[in-house]
Amino acid sequence: MKVQLEPACSSYKNIYIVLNFPIFLSAVDRTCNFVSNFAAILLLPICPTPALKVPLQAVTSTSSLRLFVASTCLLLLCLGGCIPRKKFVYFQGSDRSDTTYYPLRQPYPLQPGDLLSIKFSGPDPVALAPFGTDNTAQSNAQASNTQLFVQGYSISDSGFVQVPVLGKIQAGGRTVAQVDQEVQQMLNQFVKNAVSKVRMVSFKISVLGEVRNPNTLYVYNDKLTILEALGYAGDLTDAANRQRIKLIRSRFGKVNVYTIDITSKRLLGSDLFYLQPNDVLYVEPIGAKTDRLNLPTLSILLSAATTVLVLVSIILSLRK
Repeated sequence: MKVQLEPACSSYKNIYIVLNFPIFLSAVDRTCNFVSNFAAILLLPICPTPALKVPLQAVTSTSSLRLFVASTCLLLLCLGGCIPRKKFVYFQGSDRSDTTYYPLRQPYPLQPGDLLSIKFSGPDPVALAPFGTDNTAQSNAQASNTQLFVQGYSISDSGFVQVPVLGKIQAGGRTVAQVDQEVQQMLNQFVKNAVSKVRMVSFKISVLGEVRNPNTLYVYNDKLTILEALGYAGDLTDAANRQRIKLIRSRFGKVNVYTIDITSKRLLGSDLFYLQPNDVLYVEPIGAKTDRLNLPTLSILLSAATTVLVLVSIILSLRK
């Protein structure tokens, strides 16, 4: 049986300190000496000079103080935390190479505010001129978002789009394919051998949180997976919680929040694998990052507590 050994931690900072434990103890000694000198300076104005002959170093450099300082330093290191390797690996589970997944792609019902590009083409450009062919948005990467907004057809709050000659067309609650089919049927009544082409040009998603490049992406494609979205955002950072990625999806005034675990292969067969227009991905940070961000504050508090304990110890010694 083949056994593969894996490192227990992704952070090697703690291992480095353990290997250099003598240097760590030396740092503890220097900390104790600093606290001793600092305490002597504070007590100089309030204590007579003979009283300061009390061996301050004997008080502040005792084994208990050393143990306290060493314990607080080790506590800070533990708060930094080790992150298991399995929290970084995507799609964990069976290693069978013949596994096939069939993610369900849910049809997207158009909503008020969505922007459509409606184009017409045919052998007779003159017959198509009244339909505003030259003024429709071009659903490609070369067209700017401003051009798409100005030249496209926006779905009204009532769910309709107004197309020249064809009039009002129901779009809200329908898919793009259904709208395209109805536009084609209406166009056939006016022009023969003409073809309509309806595309959604407001397909955008936002990726926030622990990614390398958080931003809003405009997608010129009919479908987009969560992996492609994270790829556009530069992938996850080391501080990303891969087991708690929030997918925020709004539909007709209702907002749903889903939690995605990208370390599980079950995502590949989930109906959340494909994103929909206006989706928002938020990647939570791991707890270790929060702890590390709190380390400076904890260090100050522990240093202050150490100083107070030393001062109290000195004062008690002076009273004897």
